Amino acid sequence: MQRTTARTRITFAGLAAALALGTIAAPAFAGKPTGGASSGGIKVAEVNTADGVVNQGDRVSFTFTGSYSYPAMSLTCNQGGSVVYSDSRPMYWPNPFNDPGIFTLSSLSWTSGSASCTAALKVAKRNGTTTVASLSFAVAP
Repeated sequence: MQRTTARTRITFAGLAAALALGTIAAPAFAGKPTGGASSGGIKVAEVNTADGVVNQGDRVSFTFTGSYSYPAMSLTCNQGGSVVYSDSRPMYWPNPFNDPGIFTLSSLSWTSGSASCTAALKVAKRNGTTTVASLSFAVAP
């Protein structure tokens, strides 16, 4: 006959609770991108543009394909080799900042004119972040 100690019962109870919490909490905390379920591309999703062209001052977001835990989008825009805009946004919902992932294409150093922009989809890894996809596009004045 095998003896069951209090320590064994507590260990099994703790393991059962951890497994139950993991199966309940994992879907609630899983990052959900605005894209689909394959790997790859980024597209500009214009939020408020009157002419169908991405212009300086427009508000834009991005869609992408892939399933990543807690993805973030970084956007950098340059004019004549100088960075005039740089921002990062979480691309999953809900997120701790209640951020919808919208970028406003203007800054104190970018008040007018066209720019060359690059959006980079980044995901967290053990030793930092890695870029899984990127998109370069022009912004009209």
